Amino acid sequence: MGGTLPYLSCEQLRQLLGKTPGAARPEFDVHSLGVIMFEILEGRLPFRAPASTAVEELEASIASHASPPVFTSGVGSTGLRTIVAACLSPGVAQIYPTAAELLADLEREAASLPLLHASESFWKGTVPKFVRRYPRAISSGVVCTISALIIGGLMMGLVSSREKNERLRAMEALEELRFLSDYAFSTVAVPDLAVDAFQSVTSESIALQCMKALGAETPDEMLDSWDWMSGKLDLENRREAEDRLRALGFVVEQLEQKSADSGPSSEKDVVDSFRRTVSSLAPSRSSTTVGGSGEVPREKARALEVGSHAQIVAALEGTGPVDRLFAASLMLTRGRPDAAMAILDATSVPGAFWSVYWVIRGRSHFDMQQYREAIAAFSSALSSSEQSVAARYSRGLALMYDGQLLNAEQDFSKLIENNPQLPEAWAQRAMVRQSLRKYDDAVADLDEALKLRPDGSRLRLMRGRLLTTLKKEQQAEADFSYAMQHQPTTALDWISRAISLFDRKPEDGLRDLQQAEKLYGPNPLILQPMAHVLSERLNRPDESIQVLDRLLGSSPRYQKALSGRAVLHARAGRWELAQQDVDTLLAMPERRGNDINYQIACVYALMSQKHPELAQEAISWLARAVAGGYGRDIIDTDTDLQPIRGMQDFQMIRRTARILSQQKDQR
Repeated sequence: MGGTLPYLSCEQLRQLLGKTPGAARPEFDVHSLGVIMFEILEGRLPFRAPASTAVEELEASIASHASPPVFTSGVGSTGLRTIVAACLSPGVAQIYPTAAELLADLEREAASLPLLHASESFWKGTVPKFVRRYPRAISSGVVCTISALIIGGLMMGLVSSREKNERLRAMEALEELRFLSDYAFSTVAVPDLAVDAFQSVTSESIALQCMKALGAETPDEMLDSWDWMSGKLDLENRREAEDRLRALGFVVEQLEQKSADSGPSSEKDVVDSFRRTVSSLAPSRSSTTVGGSGEVPREKARALEVGSHAQIVAALEGTGPVDRLFAASLMLTRGRPDAAMAILDATSVPGAFWSVYWVIRGRSHFDMQQYREAIAAFSSALSSSEQSVAARYSRGLALMYDGQLLNAEQDFSKLIENNPQLPEAWAQRAMVRQSLRKYDDAVADLDEALKLRPDGSRLRLMRGRLLTTLKKEQQAEADFSYAMQHQPTTALDWISRAISLFDRKPEDGLRDLQQAEKLYGPNPLILQPMAHVLSERLNRPDESIQVLDRLLGSSPRYQKALSGRAVLHARAGRWELAQQDVDTLLAMPERRGNDINYQIACVYALMSQKHPELAQEAISWLARAVAGGYGRDIIDTDTDLQPIRGMQDFQMIRRTARILSQQKDQR
């Protein structure tokens, strides 16, 4: 016996295995022909093909023959599929005995005649063939009666099939809402971590994608499409769909508030229609605090804004887990990661929003500079949503901040593999590779990012600095010139160009930041460098304090703003105001970075002129900062430290800083 393994019948495989004796039979050739016909119809083999004559391979293939082949492509008539299935029967007795019988059935199928040798369905096979053969006979009374029965049966089948298809379409729409709500909700949770990665997300784009997911052709049809979809879902899926729509409503309202000063939208109709659809939802189960509008009732707003952790949890008593996620996101956007964490600690993880829960938790840890905890939270999000852009991007950043550069490089590489169209993913990997001294690879990454965003000023500046390191001055100058001569297109582009101008043209840098604030609002990433250039480059400290006041108005727990304002108050001799800002910093549960510790040292050093007992406090905070790696290069020139420069402890710290800097250079 011989033949090609994928085309052998079950009986032949048993013979090959040695379980049954026997000679070649015509049925075996018929089976092989059936395999070929199945491949023509379906584009694949009907059964598991043995890779070799090994016992386990043959046994696995024999086991796969026990189930009839499955037709999924829809190609071929019902009768033709019946013929092919008969050729592939596991028992020899059910296969056409010779090719003659097979040919006879094929010819009868072509002529719309009932099959002689294979058993076919009466309703699916015989009746349709009868109608095709005698189309004119339908006009007669007898055939009308038969046709009525046939049509009645077919209509019942069509109604059942249509209902099933509609339920499937509703589930597909729910799946799209799941993806869209997770992605959009994550943009609210990580707006500052991934400004460029999520810059395309707007209230209009969310409303349009929701309209598309619901199958609505126009904005006016969105509400009717939602009613149709929710009516096709069972109770559990309907409740999840409502929560998903509320989540999208929450995100839209947040985005609308941020873009309130940007003028009327060109897609106002679709946003208004989306809002009407969200408003049509029945009140959320256990929802009394936060809803799709993204607003918090006035009586509870203060507790959420400035309350203690216990007051925050009490304010949310009786609310559902999804509403608590809304509240936690609001606390993040208002600069209160501690409040967001308190809410999450008192919230059971909602199964439908598992990924979002862990992204928000990770962002809360990140804002409190708890990078190890943030990494663990983002990893939990990725365990349920491997393709989550927000979780992958944010974990890469947390790994980078924690000094785990190789792991950060792997995360950004995975992000690029799944989303090669994100220029920010290429840019972040370039930053990691620059830190790893893989300069050529970093330049290659920025080349790819600039293919996606050729007008990216920030990307040009980054590549220019790398090319300067590689002593490719001419190419570097071309990048610098482009960045200066072309108007930035994103918030980070404006910020990067402004910072690059601080040393040479600080007024131009300030104008760039002021323009960025007009376009993107009072974002800390814009206001913090604005305050810096005003105080440190232009010697306008009062204006710098005004900028920091604006920043802290929207983000009251932004540590760099508090410490910077404290230093400016201390320089001006406003000791009480400086001490208030330091006290606020020290009362925060968030971890302080070494840059914050350094500025606290500067505040106490300046205040020691009037309160000498604070000199030792300044020394203590300075030692922490230097030991943590901050201030080693500026400790000799920083005039804020002048009041304590003559202390023996300061000189010891200064010598330690030099030794640590030398060791770093040697490494």
